[in-house]
Amino acid sequence: METQSIKILLVEDNLGDARLIREALSETEKLDPTIEHVTRMKDLEKCVSRTKYDLIILDLTLPDAAGIGTVRRASEIASESAIIVLTGINDENLAVKAVQEGAQDYLVKGQADVRVLERVILYALERNLARIRISVLRDELKKALMEIDEELEISASIQRKIIEQEIPQYWKNKVSIYYAFAQKIGGDLYDIIKLDDKNTVFVIADGSGHSVHAAFLSIMFKLALKHQIPRADGPKELIENINKELQPFFLNNMFFTTFTAWVNMDKMILTYSAAGHPCQYLVSPKKKTLTRLKNKGIPLCINIDTSYEQSVVEIEHGDRLVLFTDGIFECFNDCGEKFGEERLRKLLENNMDLKPEELKQKIVKKVESYNGEIIRGSAGLIDDSVFIVAEL
Repeated sequence: METQSIKILLVEDNLGDARLIREALSETEKLDPTIEHVTRMKDLEKCVSRTKYDLIILDLTLPDAAGIGTVRRASEIASESAIIVLTGINDENLAVKAVQEGAQDYLVKGQADVRVLERVILYALERNLARIRISVLRDELKKALMEIDEELEISASIQRKIIEQEIPQYWKNKVSIYYAFAQKIGGDLYDIIKLDDKNTVFVIADGSGHSVHAAFLSIMFKLALKHQIPRADGPKELIENINKELQPFFLNNMFFTTFTAWVNMDKMILTYSAAGHPCQYLVSPKKKTLTRLKNKGIPLCINIDTSYEQSVVEIEHGDRLVLFTDGIFECFNDCGEKFGEERLRKLLENNMDLKPEELKQKIVKKVESYNGEIIRGSAGLIDDSVFIVAEL
């Protein structure tokens, strides 16, 4: 019968117990052990520093170490060795705790015959081998996750550069913007495009899903937007053209909701179209009114031939255009209750006189207090979020 050669370090200060273990080991059929015997923890440390052992048989009551701390110390200095603890009958509970702390098995002194000893050793060696393999796999996984995380950080930087383009000079002091992703990158985006001295286009969009594929879709949307803006005479034509450009490349269950507003500061009108997006708001501090901006229409990239509505509202200097994606109100409190559109509407209704930055801060703080911190990459954020307030 083929035997398995192993190096064993026996750490036992009771010479009688040590002799019994050595005799039992010599009678095993499947093991060919090389045994070194020491009596103290400090001797174990010296031996391990110069020799690699397959197995350490460790007494839990040594002159210079005792109890669970003995196992922890041995595991630290001999991290690749299997450990079997030796204990007396009255210490069996302690031995079980030692196994929970990292030992592969235990033996009760005086109760281990040759067959039991052999089986325990073989099982301990296999468990230790499995532990080492798991540890290696864990390290490899950790390294892979770190590499993925680094790639996501780079991707996030690129996406932020694409999304956070410079606001047109006219709007710099009139617009306040907040956006955050549920993960490092996401699918929500916005754009503010000044066509000429009179016309500015505000676009907000929400891509399906989260993280990598949603971020990829958002870049596709941004490119299509830049491509179609010069070809469109209004928001209806713009989103219909974007839909036709992108739809052939989108898989099932991939789509965008969007709201697009065409602001003419000469005629003082706001023309808008929406595709499956929540209703947005026009806040008029002078009139003390809150106007819902809502059009019917399915999300983009579902049907290539979809036609969308276009609506027009009159505006006054000082009105606030409030745009957002559904992530801003789809947060939940500890009781599982959604923040909801109605809370957001009331919040806008009760704070009409606030400037854009003040109103944005008010909304974000309310959501924070409802949901916990709502910062970029927060684990508490279940959806990507964009929130824009523009003073017209």
